[in-house]
Amino acid sequence: MRNEDDLRAVLQSLERHAPVLEAVLPAAARRPERPHRASRWRTWLRIGGPILVAVAVVAAVVAPLAVDKIIKGDMSKLNGPQGSVPDHPTAAQVLNAAARVAAAQPAQTPGKYWRVSIASTKLIPGGSNAHPYALRQTLSPWVTWYPLTPTKNQWYIAYSDAGYTSTLATPGGAAQWRAAGSPALPSAKLRVVGMEAFSDLRYGPTRLTPAQFQSLPSDPAKLKAQLDEMVKGSYQAGVKNQHSYEVFGVLADLLDHEPITPQVRAAAFRVLAGLAGIQMLGKVTDPVGRPGYMIGLDGGAYKSYGASGVLGAALTLVISPAAGTLLAEESVATPQSNNGVSKPAASGAVPGATACGKPADPGTPSIVVGEPGSRPYTYAGFTYCAPPGATVKVLPSGDGISDFVAWAKPHQSGVTTQNPLGPVVSVPPGTVTGAYTILSAGWTNATPAPGA
Repeated sequence: MRNEDDLRAVLQSLERHAPVLEAVLPAAARRPERPHRASRWRTWLRIGGPILVAVAVVAAVVAPLAVDKIIKGDMSKLNGPQGSVPDHPTAAQVLNAAARVAAAQPAQTPGKYWRVSIASTKLIPGGSNAHPYALRQTLSPWVTWYPLTPTKNQWYIAYSDAGYTSTLATPGGAAQWRAAGSPALPSAKLRVVGMEAFSDLRYGPTRLTPAQFQSLPSDPAKLKAQLDEMVKGSYQAGVKNQHSYEVFGVLADLLDHEPITPQVRAAAFRVLAGLAGIQMLGKVTDPVGRPGYMIGLDGGAYKSYGASGVLGAALTLVISPAAGTLLAEESVATPQSNNGVSKPAASGAVPGATACGKPADPGTPSIVVGEPGSRPYTYAGFTYCAPPGATVKVLPSGDGISDFVAWAKPHQSGVTTQNPLGPVVSVPPGTVTGAYTILSAGWTNATPAPGA
């Protein structure tokens, strides 16, 4: 039997699948990684149950908005001369406008901490297979403090003085919820403070300190060269724009709240603007009402190094050319998100697998949890299907509600997680299924404290 240290080593090996990065990073950035339980885009997946990474059909959600729906917002009052765009801009025009604004912003002198405030929501399945429905789970904003030069056991401190609540995600879900007996909807209070002994700030597969992020190149050509080297040899079956797919995911991570300078942010926008397949998805508002433009990738984009939150849900970016920044990341459902279900349910969820290695019944032959011969493993009210011969380990997160359930198989590199048995979310393609909203990010010399 493998112990926890062995499994953590497997997690570390799984993440470090691009060793060529060492050749393109400055020497200061080459430091050993610690394995992770969840990185930033995954943080909102840590709420309301064990983390489901590799094949999760549960998504972060704000509202069931169609991708092509234009939410009217008056950008003209916000756009200065450098950030202005045409009435019907292309993705490249929006990204280049944002780059011009970012490049003109003064670089902030690093303080003791990089302070970030984040808000997020997600869709989860509720009820039972007899009465399935989707829930929208909303996490109150939390604040994370990243020391400029972290010590061995203090990579960041996260504060939250609130928790999460759940509401029915679709009007059609009310009937199924009542039929299930109108159970109390999930909610929880989060712990006030949490200190983590690993980094969740990443540049591709490598985790950097806030100080190390300051040395990334602000020249678009040099940044692109690093990214090209980083993703060299990467391949994902079925991807339309292979190079763009990999680079898009890395830059999404870099832009969402890493402690980079405005000039590096500008370079990242310019690299994105030049990617093959980059596309405009419409003028929108982010989950807190700020106007911007949704940018995606033809054929779909995902996090290159870490779970995107939903299998088959494409990652998109909400960009403000006026502010020169990324406002939010949102995942968007594709036909693959529905596991072969031809018509999404009005309740937002459909019956899922009831036994390991067997399809759901009826009409959803592709909803299978675990391979044949898998054994059920129940933890925190969820039942997973561990394959034969696998070693199962629960890695506690410390908050009691987001432990990591994973397993490793002999002679196989990496660990595996998946969605549990029971209902699965089913929403129409084009639905915005995920949101991770950056409320603020910047340097501070203040002392970390709840509410500060």
